[in-house]
Amino acid sequence: MVGRAGIKTLFYASLADFAALTGTSESGGELDIGTDAITIHRFEMADNVGSFEQAVNANQDNGTSYIAQTLTLTLFGIAPADLADLNNLKLGRWVIFALDFQDKIRVFGRYNGCTANGGSETSGVAAADKKGLDMTFMAEENDYAIFLEDFTTNPFDNFAGVTVTPAY
Repeated sequence: MVGRAGIKTLFYASLADFAALTGTSESGGELDIGTDAITIHRFEMADNVGSFEQAVNANQDNGTSYIAQTLTLTLFGIAPADLADLNNLKLGRWVIFALDFQDKIRVFGRYNGCTANGGSETSGVAAADKKGLDMTFMAEENDYAIFLEDFTTNPFDNFAGVTVTPAY
């Protein structure tokens, strides 16, 4: 059954921290991140504002290809406490976990990381105009974004070493 599209929650961890995990394993298109300690940051998004696209980029002359992973997100209600995280996001190299409306998590930038490659904060002039921050992230990976193993109640609750901040 095909359900509602879009990303409802964005999680991210530094590529260096993710690469240091020793217990990751893959089976059947799903990733188990093991029990090593890692902090994963969370941004809740408004409905109908987050998306991803994965495009094959191939070179017929040399027989190579890669997947261009593009994530677009919009955050509303930016608070002073969010600024440090947003400034880090625009500068770092991240593994981004995108939770969709079917409660499936995809892992973007797993090997090479995602980097911010665009965005803007806008505030319209009319009462119903948008006031929010748009950010776009790009990764170049060998394969499509893998799924994270299913969770029980909250994302990452099946991984003992994961700390999600802010917590649920």
